[in-house]
Amino acid sequence: MTNNSKPKAAPKQTTSANWYLVTNQLNLYYMMGAGLILPENGFGKKYFKDLLSLFPGRIVLFANTIPAGAIEMARQEAAHLIPCIAQVTLDTLSGPVISIDRQGIIRQTLAFPNELDGNESALIIPAPLPMSWVDKIYFESTVSVRSFKESADDFKNVDHRNFITKVNKKIFEKPKKDTQLFETQERFPWPNAKDKIKDVPVCLSKPFAAGGIMTVLHKMADRSRSAAIAFQLAFDLDTDVMDMKLDPLIHRPWQWVQNDFTPATGGELSTKMFWGAVAAIADCNRTDDINPKDAVFNFLENVVDTWQGVADNEKLKNALQNLIHELESLSGISDSTISELLDRHPKPFSRAVILFFLRDNCQSLLEYCNEKLNKSDTIAAAALFGARDGWLALPNDLKGSKTLQNAVVHRMAAMAHRLSDTGIDLGAATPPPPIFRELFKSVDNKWTVKQKNAALLLSKNKHWDCIQTVIDLGKGEYQLKVGGTGLQIVIAGTEKNVTHVVDRSSFLKQLDRELSEKDISVRLDQDLRKIFGCSQ
Repeated sequence: MTNNSKPKAAPKQTTSANWYLVTNQLNLYYMMGAGLILPENGFGKKYFKDLLSLFPGRIVLFANTIPAGAIEMARQEAAHLIPCIAQVTLDTLSGPVISIDRQGIIRQTLAFPNELDGNESALIIPAPLPMSWVDKIYFESTVSVRSFKESADDFKNVDHRNFITKVNKKIFEKPKKDTQLFETQERFPWPNAKDKIKDVPVCLSKPFAAGGIMTVLHKMADRSRSAAIAFQLAFDLDTDVMDMKLDPLIHRPWQWVQNDFTPATGGELSTKMFWGAVAAIADCNRTDDINPKDAVFNFLENVVDTWQGVADNEKLKNALQNLIHELESLSGISDSTISELLDRHPKPFSRAVILFFLRDNCQSLLEYCNEKLNKSDTIAAAALFGARDGWLALPNDLKGSKTLQNAVVHRMAAMAHRLSDTGIDLGAATPPPPIFRELFKSVDNKWTVKQKNAALLLSKNKHWDCIQTVIDLGKGEYQLKVGGTGLQIVIAGTEKNVTHVVDRSSFLKQLDRELSEKDISVRLDQDLRKIFGCSQ
């Protein structure tokens, strides 16, 4: 299958300005955990007032110089707040933004970057933007940097090592009078700007859920071919599924993720129910009023009560009612074992929901194994668990490498703009790290030198019985001696060459078995990817 590509756009102008976001360390921690430069309403109850509060749904970036009032606003709410300034790269951004020049003149719906005139002092951009666009984070002092890093380590979902932190006292200094931005006696930052700029509705719950789904599918991708295809489809990568029959629940999941998790009309009823459950879970990220399990429970009851396709199918209706009864029992002490529950509910949708009620989070799902489960069951469950944890709640070890994080958060931000119809284009998303099933895929039944070296390293490390030793001997006569320890070859002088090669067919069988049962260790994963010259 080859995905449709967008037509080539006209060349974009570039901007020479340095663009800066002003906030405080606690807001920045939240954005780092979220993977997105967020608007005010994206923080929930953990927001500390800064410039974002004046422009709901938007982000304010200053060009080159920062007004002192913006820095003061970022730390005014509490004494322990540390102002920080993030430098943001906008190289691939295009679309309608708002600009304010040095005199406070507002230009609405400016097409970025082609309509910039160089007089911009600030841009007001529909949120969100990927945190991967942050180049550097500046602080006033080394004490502030140290405090920022030490406190960041207290959060399991915040990794400051993905960002460059520097001290830059000059950028925090109040501009001289002749370069003072937005000079006014009225409340900072400029007269009437807030009233002239409309709020932007921003949808973040479903992008966060999509981020969780993508991440878990990447973690599971090497466990089976169907899991690999589900991962590729979730990241909108090219794949070939023509020769493989996939369960409708996991086949082409991205077509629902891209459209608000709403299945296309005319699809199978079980598929509609599945992605409806995913959407119900995702909506829990917006509020603490209902927990994800209750959301799924309520959704299933609504399906039984109101969906015409269920009312017309007595067998399906009875199956759903039985599933609801089972889920009710799981909230207390169930009379059935997990295996018994899975035997009574053989369909992937029911099994995924049962797992959702029995396990606590993505990590517990990844570690769980039951011989009753097939590949479709666990892949479907991964989508439910990914939506429940969402990108924000995933710990750093599950979020993976910087390469994977950049690939996910870009797609999350793009999804948010699609749902809000902002017209913002973030450019092409970076690809996720390749999985081993792709790295060891042969071309014309041949391996490259890198593939051979990596296969040899992995086989030696795992003690797989697929290595062959080839000894090149010179001309001459040889003696064969058979003893208690085996066969011994006696030659005159030294051998010409000894090499080790991996039997490809045997190796691939071992690899498939290993990846299906458990993951390769982090250290070995890094060593293998170093041979291939790719990131984790």
